[in-house]
Amino acid sequence: MKCCTSKVATGGQLKRKIIIQTATKVQDDFGEETETWANTATMWASIQPVSGSEGITGNQINPEVTHKIMMRYRAGVTPANRVLYGTRVFDINVVRNIFEENRWLELLCREDI
Repeated sequence: MKCCTSKVATGGQLKRKIIIQTATKVQDDFGEETETWANTATMWASIQPVSGSEGITGNQINPEVTHKIMMRYRAGVTPANRVLYGTRVFDINVVRNIFEENRWLELLCREDI
């Protein structure tokens, strides 16, 4: 029996289909290196705007976090990735492995507007 419980998304709350993307460098016809994004995985997730109180870190408002994305655990997701939801893009700032159980990931993101 676990000593602690926390509100973690359940499968029924994962209603948003997101795409995890990874940056890759490619050379164009002129030898110029450019960054493109490749789809790495398609996942179901919940996406929540972060309230003002959740965006406060060390008594300072953190404008770098606008949304919290909860998804099932997937190895290799880091702040070097980004999330695509429809036409919206979310840059990942922090990846948290909830309870270190490899069951849930919480992504603290900033929507790229």
